[in-house]
Parts: sequence; C-alpha cells; structure tokens
Amino acid sequence: MSVGSSSHVRSASAWAPLAAPVFRALWIAQFVSNTGTWMQTVGAQWLLLGHGAGHCFR
Repeated sequence: MSVGSSSHVRSASAWAPLAAPVFRALWIAQFVSNTGTWMQTVGAQWLLLGHGAGHCFR
C-alpha cells in the first residue's frame, strides 16, 4: 500500500456522475428529448391507426 492511502476501499456509485451539474443537466435534457420523441412516434402511429391507413394501399 502506498503512504497516505486508506485501507478502506470505496466502490464508486452508479449515480456518482449525476453529482456533476453539467452532466446532470445534459442527462435531464436528453431524457426529456427522448420522451418527446417517443410521444411524437406514438401519436403519429395512433393517428394513422385511427384514420385507417389501410385504404392508402388499395
């Protein structure tokens, strides 16, 4: 062991990167963006299903 090091080793938490404000802001912005993309996709599919897109291929 090196001088000044502790014998108690701590493992890093999976949530540790969220302690950095810039990373946390980027993560939240990406989460909101992905949620919006998902909502748009579901909305478009729902709209096509509701209007009966099958008649377009006849």
